[in-house]
Amino acid sequence: MAEVDSTTPPFSAATIARFWSKVRKDPDGCWRWLDKPNSDGYGAFGWNVLGRQFRVKAHRYSWMLHIGPIPEGQCVLHSCDNPICVAPHHLFLGTRADNNHDRDAKGRHVPLGGERNGSHRLSKAQVSEIRRLAAEGLSAPTIA
Repeated sequence: MAEVDSTTPPFSAATIARFWSKVRKDPDGCWRWLDKPNSDGYGAFGWNVLGRQFRVKAHRYSWMLHIGPIPEGQCVLHSCDNPICVAPHHLFLGTRADNNHDRDAKGRHVPLGGERNGSHRLSKAQVSEIRRLAAEGLSAPTIA
């Protein structure tokens, strides 16, 4: 049986045509992925090799189609911050650290501390009150 290469997507005319059938070029320069996004909000493009299905994020397929292979350890980042954009002129390579820095610099990181965490048990006001009582010398059992 032939070895299945899942790391290099096919670039046959039929596969490329199927990719383009899911893309709309918009006036703002983004090429929007029209198919259903994955759970992270990114477009996903799939193909079959010898009966096995493979998927890659659509913007990564676009990078490989238009620019070339993605070096190991590199992410394909969006300058437009649109996760469904597959326009190669809106994409650039970077490490996971670069991606996190880009996210933070653009204010897209939502810390999961305090009330923003869905598992929080105390409100900010309750935490402030507990700290105030502790500073006054009350013990934890008394505060509880």
